[in-house]
Amino acid sequence: MSRHYSQYDPLSAQMAQMTMSGPGVVNFRQDQDYNQIVQYHRQCGQLFTDHAFPASNALLDDFDGRRSSSRHHRRNIEWLRPHDICKRLRCGKEPQMFVLNTTHRSATMQNKYVDRFDINQGELGNCWFLAALATLAENERVFTNVVPEPMSQTFDFRAGYCGVFRFRFFRFGHWVEVVIDDLLPTRGGELVFLKSNDKNEFWSALLEKAYAKLHGSYKALEGGLTLEAAVDFTGGIPEMIDLTEIDRMKRAGIFHAMVMASNRDAFLGCAINARKAGEASRMGLQSRHAYTITKAKEINVCGRPVQLVRIRNPHGNNREWNGAWSDRDATNWNMVSPQDKFELLPESRSDGEFCMTFRDFLEYFGDLEMCHLTADDSGKRFQASEFRGCWQLGVSDGGCGNDGFHSYAKNPQFFIDLTDPDPYDAEDKCPVIISLAQKQTKRKAELAIGFKLYKCKNSSTTRVDEHYMRKNNSYARSDHFINMREVSKRLHLPPGRYCIIPSTFEPGKAGEFILRVFIEQNWANASSGGGGGQAYGQQQQQYSQQQYPQQHYPQHQPPVDPYQQSYQRYRKS
Repeated sequence: MSRHYSQYDPLSAQMAQMTMSGPGVVNFRQDQDYNQIVQYHRQCGQLFTDHAFPASNALLDDFDGRRSSSRHHRRNIEWLRPHDICKRLRCGKEPQMFVLNTTHRSATMQNKYVDRFDINQGELGNCWFLAALATLAENERVFTNVVPEPMSQTFDFRAGYCGVFRFRFFRFGHWVEVVIDDLLPTRGGELVFLKSNDKNEFWSALLEKAYAKLHGSYKALEGGLTLEAAVDFTGGIPEMIDLTEIDRMKRAGIFHAMVMASNRDAFLGCAINARKAGEASRMGLQSRHAYTITKAKEINVCGRPVQLVRIRNPHGNNREWNGAWSDRDATNWNMVSPQDKFELLPESRSDGEFCMTFRDFLEYFGDLEMCHLTADDSGKRFQASEFRGCWQLGVSDGGCGNDGFHSYAKNPQFFIDLTDPDPYDAEDKCPVIISLAQKQTKRKAELAIGFKLYKCKNSSTTRVDEHYMRKNNSYARSDHFINMREVSKRLHLPPGRYCIIPSTFEPGKAGEFILRVFIEQNWANASSGGGGGQAYGQQQQQYSQQQYPQQHYPQHQPPVDPYQQSYQRYRKS
């Protein structure tokens, strides 16, 4: 049995892997290597045309030929390169990958070339993707992972422009490099889909095209969860919180988690509570729509604390919240200090960004999505273990347990050992994060997945059998079995040996998965010397990503094992 443990390295270590010669990046298509394509087309003096993702109106359809349900249609669609788009629009400027920002004060990168206001939704229902993209634009380190050597990707013929661009996405444990040409769908010279405020800026439109190629078509990007794109941009760990299930005692912890996540550059998104859709619409909000959370902060107003959440609509227009602390609420904003006003108050009244109180946020929003990237400021470090496995038909496809323990015991099993490094201190439980990701064969066709955790009787247990399951409830489990690409759970566990059992909701379903387990470093030093975990029947592979933050949530309570239910997560467009 192979066991390989790796320390959970910071983001900088991940960035060091981001080279074509390193193990961290693979080509999306084996026959399309960026450097080879650039060299060939510069020598022959021709612009690259991507025959693997041709500039055709067929890209506006799905794999089965169905047309998009969005507002666009095939009629009058013309595929143009940025040089031709600028000429058609008579904007008097040459195309640029990035345009120097002179309007918004929050731009990133050394020369302020990229910010969230470059993200304006077009005629495609992919607000979930754009909500994550807006956060990506604000994080320079992560941005240069997705857009490698951004300032060298140019439309300047003197600098070697040949019509080819590249982008990278994290998919099922690997960074994948996608190569595209720069032919974009237009109507009357205007971009049909994602666009920047500057008509001669094209990084966001090209990144959207690369993401469409990754999924097979533009149509395939309709409807989704912000977490999907956030993980693709970062390789981070997703966390979905159903705000409708949060009681009043836990609300303060949620706001604290949002503030900490925002300060650590996590990707945060949210969506309206479906039961509040009508009332939310009257307040300027949109249901079944993904929003970006761009800031969470508590400020002092006339001696009293006010918890504010700043949110952006990817549409980038005047469709905004019109309640307390909106852009036009001069009464409240006039009581705020100049520093807080500069930091929080949106710069324009029609850019889609607004503030609201945390109380109003809980009233109207039902989902909170967080993708974590950075380390906790407490200084704690985590070890990460990655287990790759599969649910094999007739062998390890036991389902969630509704069909009995005999079936459930067939599922793959993985083990971790936790040893208290200092039995005499006040900490008697170890922070652990478990994340289960299924390999995606097609968007919006995910299986309902989840996992359970059993506490073993002794350190020598190598299999939890049907007999043990009948007499012992699971110690913890994922919140739901749900049709998401990845589910995760944050736990605090006492010392001991634990068995993690990932499964599909229904038995008889096949698929591949990755189980990632993050354990506080000192606790992971098991007596066997192995560290972060042990896998039986599956090979454990090395994993190196950013550090994952510890946050403060209610202590674990062992659940009983009820009949499991499957939940369908609706997709925002």
